[in-house]
This record gives sequence, C-alpha cells and structure tokens, in this order.
Amino acid sequence: MLQKNNIIIDNMSSLEEIKKRKMEQYLQESTNAQASPEQQMAQATNEIDARARKILSVEAWQRIANIKTVKPDFALQVEMFLVQMYQSGQLSVPVDENTLVTILDKLTTKKETKITRR
Repeated sequence: MLQKNNIIIDNMSSLEEIKKRKMEQYLQESTNAQASPEQQMAQATNEIDARARKILSVEAWQRIANIKTVKPDFALQVEMFLVQMYQSGQLSVPVDENTLVTILDKLTTKKETKITRR
C-alpha cells in the first residue's frame, strides 16, 4: 500500500509541477502578447512597408520614402491605401511614379481659401 501511495504522491507532485510550468508559460505568453502597443504598431507598420515595397516601383518607393521623412502618418496612410487597392485587384503591379503621383493627388485634400474684400 505504501508503494501505491508513493506512486500517487509522485503523480500528484508531477501534476503540480506541470500545472506550475503551464501557469508560468501562460503568464509569459500573456506578457508577450501585451508587450507594448508601440511594438505591435511597429510590427504592423513593417508589414505594411514590406507589402507596399512589393507593389511599388523603385522610383515610386523613393517618393514614398521622401514623404515619410516629412509626413510619416500620411505615408503610412498611402501605403495602406495602395495595399488595399492591390488586394482588391484595382491596382496593377508595379505601380510607377506617375500612377503614384495621381493617387497622391486624389488623397490629398487641397484647402482652398477664398478672400472677399468689401
């Protein structure tokens, strides 16, 4: 009977160890999942950049890189727009610089100011 009890005790201690390891693993995964919003945003931005690079010609990619230095948010918006258009089949690959300029013109809203004198 002692042997059976020892086996049961050994099984119980191994179950506790397994539970402990699983709990540590779960905590580590949840910590990694909640690593930081900045890291998640950087990863998403890198993924969009990689997809946009495949879509654009070299000249068009250089234009987007120039835009990124001045307006990074707008450049990301343009890249996301291009990826969405490509995925929906509305865009042929590679996108040349002239096509990109046309798309940029459509995306930028030009504010017109009217001055009236009395």
